[in-house]
Amino acid sequence: MKITLDEESIDNVVKYIKDHPKEIYELLEIAAAQAIDVLMKEEVLEKGADLYKKIKKEIQSSLSVTIHKCPQCRAHPLKKVKGRLYCNECGWTE
Repeated sequence: MKITLDEESIDNVVKYIKDHPKEIYELLEIAAAQAIDVLMKEEVLEKGADLYKKIKKEIQSSLSVTIHKCPQCRAHPLKKVKGRLYCNECGWTE
């Protein structure tokens, strides 16, 4: 369904919104409640949780690996473990 509004129709809608705030508020409450019902469906929540986990994992992995090389073996990137730099290859720690 496509609705095309001309300038007069838009002005009338704006005027109605200004003149009937209680009705608009009630309409927004109904729309918000329906939106929450849709979001609360288990499938949507599961997809959102999966997306959140993927984003969190990506952020954590990008924070854990640094661009610096180990000063001893110079072969592998260092990782942060408990706030300290650590080399998985030789065991060097900062």
